[in-house]
Amino acid sequence: MNDSAKLLKARELDRSLQKFDTAREAKRPERGWLEAVRSTMGLTLQETASKSGITRQAIASLELAEREDRITLKRLREVAATLNCDLVYALVPKTGTLEGTLERELAKHAQASRTMEDEGAKTPPSLAVETEPQAENPHPAETPTGPSGAADRPGGLLLWW
Repeated sequence: MNDSAKLLKARELDRSLQKFDTAREAKRPERGWLEAVRSTMGLTLQETASKSGITRQAIASLELAEREDRITLKRLREVAATLNCDLVYALVPKTGTLEGTLERELAKHAQASRTMEDEGAKTPPSLAVETEPQAENPHPAETPTGPSGAADRPGGLLLWW
């Protein structure tokens, strides 16, 4: 996907995420959403368990799992439905928009490319190539190659990444 297509996709996603701007500020209650909604509705663990078809201990375990960030989205959605709620789920940028974040990343990448060009296109350290003294090979077509495509013999190239 080219950069302009990525930016267009980010802009479209940003429009969908605008609805979540204020939700970002809503903090999860100390004891978790499940317990907060259940107790606000005046339901006991047993009543919630009966409505959801699982045990009282299972509801208590799910509330604990939510507090400890271990609950699955599937289970959270199921218990939310029991409480006549919808699970609303989204990933929103910490600051700004996805488009802005993408633009900054593309600019960093472009700057790094320009810097490499300005430095005479030096090989980045992560792709450094080390050469060994070349030994005569009377049969170059028979030289074995390794998974990197580099010769696995003295005098070949050693690729480090």
